[in-house]
Amino acid sequence: MGVTEHDYIKDLYFVIENYIDRIEQSQLIDVKDFELIFNHFKDIYDINRMFFQDLSQRLQESMNRDFNFCDLFHHYLERMQPNYRKFFSNQIQASVRLQNMIEMNRTFENLLRQISIETKSHLPLSSYLIKPMQRITKYPLLIEKILHHTPPNHGDYNDCQKTLEFARKFCIDLNETCRKTDNFDKLHWIQQHVRIPAKTLRRSIDFNSETQFLGPRTLIRTGILIKSPSSRVLVGFLFNDFFMLATPDKSGLKLRNVTNFFQTKSAYSATYTLYRKPMFLDRFQMADLIGFESQLNPFLFRLYFKHEKRYLNLRSHSANDCTNWLNDIYRAQQIYKDILSKLNRNNIISVGKPCGSLFITVVEAVQIYTINPEINVQIQISIGHDWDHITATFQTSIITCPKRNFLQKNNSFNRMSSLSLSTNNLNNLKSEHRPLSPAAAIKISSFGGPCRVEWNHDTKLLLYNLDDYLLIRCSDVNPFEPRRCLGERRLLLRNLLDESRSIGGTMTQNIQLHAPQNQERFINLFDHSHQHCRPSLLIKYKFLLYNNS
Repeated sequence: MGVTEHDYIKDLYFVIENYIDRIEQSQLIDVKDFELIFNHFKDIYDINRMFFQDLSQRLQESMNRDFNFCDLFHHYLERMQPNYRKFFSNQIQASVRLQNMIEMNRTFENLLRQISIETKSHLPLSSYLIKPMQRITKYPLLIEKILHHTPPNHGDYNDCQKTLEFARKFCIDLNETCRKTDNFDKLHWIQQHVRIPAKTLRRSIDFNSETQFLGPRTLIRTGILIKSPSSRVLVGFLFNDFFMLATPDKSGLKLRNVTNFFQTKSAYSATYTLYRKPMFLDRFQMADLIGFESQLNPFLFRLYFKHEKRYLNLRSHSANDCTNWLNDIYRAQQIYKDILSKLNRNNIISVGKPCGSLFITVVEAVQIYTINPEINVQIQISIGHDWDHITATFQTSIITCPKRNFLQKNNSFNRMSSLSLSTNNLNNLKSEHRPLSPAAAIKISSFGGPCRVEWNHDTKLLLYNLDDYLLIRCSDVNPFEPRRCLGERRLLLRNLLDESRSIGGTMTQNIQLHAPQNQERFINLFDHSHQHCRPSLLIKYKFLLYNNS
């Protein structure tokens, strides 16, 4: 243990004395690159040097008798963790940057070669910079070996067990840090290098963000794919929520033989443009190839888009790569579809026989704002005690309208004309067995600043308890990010019934929506400066109670 730790300390000091200090003095690279490559390297040296000194002192004090040192090991592992985590968080990006500087800066390359000759070192700088990773992953193995040779009744046994558990968690934590950092860096690269034309996709994509329902976006696989039979060169990006293809902007760029996309300079430094819309993982399936096609080209795989009734043939650079694409797509689709299926169940509970029906028309929503270039508005109407316990639900279609200026003053509009919309639709809903269909005409208009969206959608919801609530939620639905709740409201069914009885028929009501509970990111839409322009929903409704209620 002591010998290997001493060798590790010598390697760290060798890098500091011969590389870090001389590169800093040469001023051949800027401060930003220097800090990226050697970030916290000296801190790692300092803490490991102290650990080695204290370990040597305790060994010397023991005078070759049995001694305890795992408590010391555990103490220093806790102190090492912050510096190692910070160092590893930049290691992948630093490695790529170092290689690029060596290739692009001849003077810097000559300096590294000169240092290698003078010190008679047979390892490049990059090999020394991965030694902290190599060392930290050996600690659990060393402690495990020590524990194996430590009797259970030894005073150091319990400390060894605790230290081994901590060291394993330490390595898992560092690996996860590297994985997340690598994913973040690659998503950031895609954001900067892949252009998304408005004519191809009206909404921009924030790649380093949350998906709609899978948590943070993860890049699963990237690689060069050839479209068949056109032989068009494409770059495939498989995420945990969609599959995307892009074309290189520079004609004649030689990418066909690229096997490691992010490690290839020509591919990494190029720019690309989105090729068609991104394909969500539930919109396509893997299709079988005809026998002779598979034999002629074993690197080919085929996607089938059921709704569009079209195929997409893609060819990878090897049979192994083709298999990896197929496996990664299949696994990603299984996870995506499984979670989507669970979400679509809507937590609807069964509570026995209904006591009545509520016939409702969603007429329009007004004062709808968004920070996005456009807004996709959807209304969800449910019956239940709360959103986690509902007995019936209905969703309108999604309607898209453009963003409007928050500061623009509202123009007046004729609400009476809105109230008269679809008056006949509701009265025609007399039979609970009659199929319901939305009104044919769906309009989008705007007045001044905010958006106004019209649906005139009719539905019938079964009632089981008049002490339940009518739950209303207005959302901005973006398939590339979590739904943004634009406002919601909860109304007691019994109160609505009393109001409708007082007028003896169909009730028309303008419902002002409130800020979502426990969702701080939406509070800005409901602050004091916008009290006059909160979103609201116009609905028509009437009750039909059964004889047994």
